[in-house]
Amino acid sequence: MNLGDSYEESDEEELIKIYIETHQFYRRLKKEVKNSDLMYEHTNKAGATNFIKNPLLFSIPPNYLVCRAGSER
Repeated sequence: MNLGDSYEESDEEELIKIYIETHQFYRRLKKEVKNSDLMYEHTNKAGATNFIKNPLLFSIPPNYLVCRAGSER
């Protein structure tokens, strides 16, 4: 079965709505990452302090992070 086989014109409005919501979410995350550190200090239960990645980074596509790293030079 091809993806186009089940397409109905009535799906367009819902698909556009989902795309817009997803894009708004992506832009909000992108803004939060831009205004925050890429790494955070974290002290574990044993008292050792380490750097950990910002948890938001897992929600942003890697190509954005490469662009951001290049712009900080």
